Amino acid sequence: MPRQRQRRSVRVSFPDYSSQVEVERGKSVLEAVRQAGLALESECGGRGTCGRCRVRFLGQAPAPTGDDRLLLGDEAIAQGWRLACQAILTEDGRLALPPPVVEGGLRILTEAYGPAQPPAAAPAAPAGTFGAAVDVGTTTVVCYLLDLGEASQVGVASFANPQRRLGPDVVSRILYAHQGREQLLEARDCLVAAIEEALVGLCAKRRVPLRALSRIAVVGNPTMLHLLLGVDPWSLGVAPYQPTFTDAPPVAATEVGFRRLARAELVPLPAVAGHLGSDAVAGLLALGLPRRRGLFLFIDLGTNGEMVLTSDGDAVGASCAAGPAFEGVHISSGMSALPGAIEWVDEEDGRLALATIGGAEPQGICGSGLVDAVALLLRRGLL
Repeated sequence: MPRQRQRRSVRVSFPDYSSQVEVERGKSVLEAVRQAGLALESECGGRGTCGRCRVRFLGQAPAPTGDDRLLLGDEAIAQGWRLACQAILTEDGRLALPPPVVEGGLRILTEAYGPAQPPAAAPAAPAGTFGAAVDVGTTTVVCYLLDLGEASQVGVASFANPQRRLGPDVVSRILYAHQGREQLLEARDCLVAAIEEALVGLCAKRRVPLRALSRIAVVGNPTMLHLLLGVDPWSLGVAPYQPTFTDAPPVAATEVGFRRLARAELVPLPAVAGHLGSDAVAGLLALGLPRRRGLFLFIDLGTNGEMVLTSDGDAVGASCAAGPAFEGVHISSGMSALPGAIEWVDEEDGRLALATIGGAEPQGICGSGLVDAVALLLRRGLL
């Protein structure tokens, strides 16, 4: 009797989401979750070190790995929980995901610095010509619609960077994108699609024909610009942490995946070096610091923190991982500043006192709460 040929793919279903996906046999559960378009936390880029990407098998679960035992514990393993990045799919399965973090309280700063003013030597754009300025942050993205003929801002939209599902910080996204061309394009395409949706929505709201949007200027830290242009950012993740490029020429928006804004030109502003990006360059130019006499310190406190010290036209800069510090990354209960995050810790009448964002039930602790907790432990002599 001939042996039945084994299927090359497996079917994975997510009953809570009424979703099902078919993936190649041998893929990880984390890859299946992402292919299904679902969100699952993963801070380590799938290396099995953070313990965030836990899923529950509703049925026969694969044998636990050493990382499962170390990060999940025997009780969770007995209940069918596994690390999605370590669980390899060899047969059909049903999975449950942990409840998603509620992001309704995420506040995004959208106010621009003053009115848009063209440089004195810049030629006036024809009436009815529009452009966009896009600030691609690691965590959030802000899109501004500009009337170039009037040199005025006419609309703004903001949203959470969809790449967050691939990793919360630049290092985890570098690791993910470096896995292969498919992962790199996934990181690019989800960002491009979100930017295009926001800009098309702004044009519709202001009754601007899409063909009138001629230019999209983009700033961001070097990792974000590499991912947006579909360039592997691996060189930014290993010493000496230098980008593949700092100054990219303008390209047709269609070359990076824009579809409805096909007539637009994408203009990335130049970065500096390392993780000091074009968002810092844009900030310095907006404030006119290179032309000012005296000593000034420019600070961009984003997920990727950047600072530049200027003195009579000279400048030196540096970057740091500010966001992970604020959001409690690698702290077992760390989280972003969302409803339910403990933001204040102290003692009252000898008892521990807490306050959470929005007064919600505690879900974790964010950066301000961590600083308070450390201060309290120091004051008590416990640390």
